[in-house]
Amino acid sequence: MEREQLTGIARDRDHGLGSMAEFVSLVARINASSSHLGKDDKFQLFVCLAARSHLLPRILLPLQRSPITSHMYDESSFLRDPQLVRDLINVLSALNEFEIILESSLTRGID
Repeated sequence: MEREQLTGIARDRDHGLGSMAEFVSLVARINASSSHLGKDDKFQLFVCLAARSHLLPRILLPLQRSPITSHMYDESSFLRDPQLVRDLINVLSALNEFEIILESSLTRGID
């Protein structure tokens, strides 16, 4: 069990549906309020808001497990290496201890 907690597997099981609902809600809010932004700006906004909401470590395993990931990324890519993804989850999970405050210039009016 301790190994599962360290690798994010337990977190993924515990927060699976809730995380996905939060993730979908975040993407919908970004798309609805930022039609004037390009892909890069939307991605930056997503990363900032997901970090603030502590979603980043919880979406990596579902992203890695997605069939799309295996089609879009080479075998040697970061997202396809389970150990690297787990290491990143552990690093990002350490941020959960902190409240991340973003300036309005970064959030582009999305709360």
